[in-house]
Amino acid sequence: EPLKEFKADFNLNFFGRVDKEVAISKDQNFLYLAETLNPAHQGSSFSELSEAQLKTHVSELNAIQEYYQAKRFDEVIFSIIPNPVSVLKTENKSDNHLIQRIKSYPDFKGKLIDATDGLSKNATSNFFTSDSHWNQRGAKIWLDQLNTQLKN
Repeated sequence: EPLKEFKADFNLNFFGRVDKEVAISKDQNFLYLAETLNPAHQGSSFSELSEAQLKTHVSELNAIQEYYQAKRFDEVIFSIIPNPVSVLKTENKSDNHLIQRIKSYPDFKGKLIDATDGLSKNATSNFFTSDSHWNQRGAKIWLDQLNTQLKN
């Protein structure tokens, strides 16, 4: 969408502003969804995650797994994609470690693909700078983990 990119680039360079749903990283190298930086937003990597909320997330995942196992699925594999802001570490803030906390929660009964470590290695090479998505290299890291899980 070259016209939209031109307009966004013009607004940033001429007026020094971006869309309200977008935020520029502190190092000025990445664009994020603004909500991922806002600790008041539930989808933020920096939002507080209480033990009660964590327990609720785990219970919901366990219920999903039980539902599909009751439908005779052989296996249920979960994948929670990390926010780029928590992988790229551009904001110098501690995140809530949602994925790791779910994965290590004693009552969690599922299998969880966690691409955080793989995406963190050479992190700036794994994400597009212009949006909040991983690039082909980042997607391959996740896909390789999925394929490994499926082989086991």
